[in-house]
Amino acid sequence: AAAAGAPRLPEAAQARRAGGARGMATAQQMQGMKKYKPTTPGFRGRQITSREGLWKGAPYKKLTRGMRKTGGRNHKGRITMWHRGGGHKRKYRTIDFTRAALSVGEAKAEEAAAS
Repeated sequence: AAAAGAPRLPEAAQARRAGGARGMATAQQMQGMKKYKPTTPGFRGRQITSREGLWKGAPYKKLTRGMRKTGGRNHKGRITMWHRGGGHKRKYRTIDFTRAALSVGEAKAEEAAAS
């Protein structure tokens, strides 16, 4: 909320100010997409889905399980895929895909799917 006497910025300038270091295009962000300016060759043409309305906290603990890692090894314990060890510990988010469409419930939070 701006003060009554302060001049108001145009919508495009407000969006650029809110866009962060890389600067996102306003129209694309409103459509659920985030488009980056080509500041480096890697950012040229980069478009991702906007996660603006998603929950920023930790996952709901009752719906998570630990994930098992193989480290690139098969059932005999031999390395079959190179460069697959280590990394950060990950959790698996359980999603109930078979729940009835008309079931009544309360949404606690919208989370991004682990990729």
